[in-house]
Amino acid sequence: MALALQDLERIDYWDAYRARASRPVQRSAEEWARAALESLPRPAEVLWRAAWSLAGLRAGPRSSCQHVLGLGIGEKAADAILLKAPGRSVTVQLALLVDSRNDPPALVLSTFAQRRGWLGKATWAVISRLHRRVAPYLLERAVTR
Repeated sequence: MALALQDLERIDYWDAYRARASRPVQRSAEEWARAALESLPRPAEVLWRAAWSLAGLRAGPRSSCQHVLGLGIGEKAADAILLKAPGRSVTVQLALLVDSRNDPPALVLSTFAQRRGWLGKATWAVISRLHRRVAPYLLERAVTR
């Protein structure tokens, strides 16, 4: 289902992480996304925004209801949300799916990236190393809080 949410012309990178909530809780995909991303300590949030900015990704305002930590909201439903970060050399999309068939629910966070040119490849090579450490941490942090 995550693959169906994204709308990139081409997928150059894809990953997925899964975590189960520590207790029964009813949240929409957007609420889970906000819990994962917007509950960061301020220094971590500043670092996040700096890394995305250095990568040339355009982030929106933090306080906007159309964004989650600056990532634009694309498709959304109660059990799925697509977050978009367009950029000159790399475009990144995050799909968060909530599997509430079991209690407590499980979350799946998928990342899709499209690189453009040598700069996109170099940029993503750096970002992806950080991403592979931070994404599962944020997901686990959201489900255990």
